[in-house]
Amino acid sequence: MHIVKRLVFFTVLLLLQVTFFSKFPLASVIPDVLFVGVVVLCLRVSPNESLFWAFLCGLYLDVTMHAPFLFSTLFYFSIPFILHYVKTNIFSNQFLLGVLSVIVGSMIYYLIYYFIIVFSLQHYSLENYLNQLFLPVLLYNLALLLILYPLSRMLVATEKQVMDL
Repeated sequence: MHIVKRLVFFTVLLLLQVTFFSKFPLASVIPDVLFVGVVVLCLRVSPNESLFWAFLCGLYLDVTMHAPFLFSTLFYFSIPFILHYVKTNIFSNQFLLGVLSVIVGSMIYYLIYYFIIVFSLQHYSLENYLNQLFLPVLLYNLALLLILYPLSRMLVATEKQVMDL
């Protein structure tokens, strides 16, 4: 039953990213719905299960997006490792860890992506990149985290706990 709930969760996120946010971009950018979904799930389930879902989401993005192949898969595959390490060794507040991982993960992802763009196009300033793409995406990702984090309780709740919600 848990796998069905998680499959529905990521299918809905995928449909939102591909249909709604692609057709109606907010401030001309599309938030990283799958990235936030992977972060939220990593905070709630075991590292082994989150590795599976992170791999699938990263592979989907590599197949459908214009990034270098396996860039998203490797990035998404590293999320469960990093979050599990931080959660067990540094601090365990899941919500703060989610906020920090969305901020740091978005920074790393978009800076690497920026350097790939610079090496291929050479005429894109970092200031424009940060103002026009990175900061709006970061704000939307944090807003999505605020929405998805409470909803993720239903992904890990047992049937008895769902009835109590």
